[in-house]
Amino acid sequence: MDSTADSHAPLAPPRVMLLSVWSDAGGAWHARLVLPDAQQQEFNSPFELAQFLSQAPRKASRAAAGPGGLR
Repeated sequence: MDSTADSHAPLAPPRVMLLSVWSDAGGAWHARLVLPDAQQQEFNSPFELAQFLSQAPRKASRAAAGPGGLR
Protein backbone atom coordinates (compact mmCIF):
# COMPACT_ATOMS: atom_id res chain seq x y z
CA MET A 1 0.00 0.00 0.00
CA ASP A 2 1.38 3.39 -1.01
CA SER A 3 1.69 5.75 1.96
CA THR A 4 1.64 8.80 -0.35
CA ALA A 5 -1.90 7.93 -1.44
CA ASP A 6 -3.04 8.07 2.19
CA SER A 7 -1.59 11.56 2.67
CA HIS A 8 -3.83 12.92 -0.09
CA ALA A 9 -7.04 11.26 1.07
CA PRO A 10 -9.74 13.67 2.31
CA LEU A 11 -9.90 13.91 6.08
CA ALA A 12 -13.10 12.73 7.71
CA PRO A 13 -14.77 15.23 10.03
CA PRO A 14 -14.21 14.59 13.74
CA ARG A 15 -16.66 12.26 15.45
CA VAL A 16 -17.59 12.75 19.10
CA MET A 17 -18.34 9.56 21.03
CA LEU A 18 -19.11 8.90 24.69
CA LEU A 19 -17.02 6.15 26.28
CA SER A 20 -17.86 4.55 29.64
CA VAL A 21 -15.49 2.00 31.19
CA TRP A 22 -16.14 0.11 34.43
CA SER A 23 -15.45 -3.04 36.42
CA ASP A 24 -18.29 -5.05 37.89
CA ALA A 25 -18.32 -6.51 41.41
CA GLY A 26 -16.40 -9.56 40.16
CA GLY A 27 -13.68 -7.37 38.62
CA ALA A 28 -14.69 -8.03 35.01
CA TRP A 29 -13.86 -5.22 32.55
CA HIS A 30 -16.68 -3.60 30.52
CA ALA A 31 -17.04 -0.64 28.18
CA ARG A 32 -19.88 1.05 26.32
CA LEU A 33 -19.39 3.42 23.41
CA VAL A 34 -22.23 5.70 22.33
CA LEU A 35 -21.70 6.67 18.70
CA PRO A 36 -22.67 10.03 17.11
CA ASP A 37 -25.89 8.49 15.75
CA ALA A 38 -26.82 7.32 19.31
CA GLN A 39 -26.12 3.66 18.54
CA GLN A 40 -24.35 1.83 21.35
CA GLN A 41 -21.55 -0.70 21.19
CA GLU A 42 -20.74 -2.91 24.20
CA PHE A 43 -17.28 -4.38 24.81
CA ASN A 44 -16.12 -7.01 27.30
CA SER A 45 -12.45 -6.67 26.42
CA PRO A 46 -10.18 -3.65 25.98
CA PHE A 47 -8.81 -5.40 22.89
CA GLU A 48 -12.29 -5.49 21.28
CA LEU A 49 -12.65 -1.77 21.99
CA ALA A 50 -9.22 -0.99 20.51
CA GLN A 51 -9.99 -3.04 17.40
CA PHE A 52 -13.32 -1.24 16.91
CA LEU A 53 -11.74 2.20 17.37
CA SER A 54 -8.87 1.40 15.00
CA GLN A 55 -11.39 0.60 12.24
CA ALA A 56 -13.63 3.63 12.84
CA PRO A 57 -11.44 6.20 10.99
CA ARG A 58 -11.23 3.96 7.92
CA LYS A 59 -15.00 3.50 7.82
CA ALA A 60 -15.59 7.25 8.22
CA SER A 61 -13.12 8.17 5.47
CA ARG A 62 -14.74 5.69 3.07
CA ALA A 63 -18.15 7.23 3.79
CA ALA A 64 -16.75 10.76 3.26
CA ALA A 65 -15.39 9.73 -0.15
CA GLY A 66 -18.94 8.99 -1.28
CA PRO A 67 -20.11 6.33 -3.68
CA GLY A 68 -17.91 7.56 -6.53
CA GLY A 69 -14.68 7.63 -4.56
CA LEU A 70 -12.09 10.30 -5.26
CA ARG A 71 -12.62 12.49 -8.30
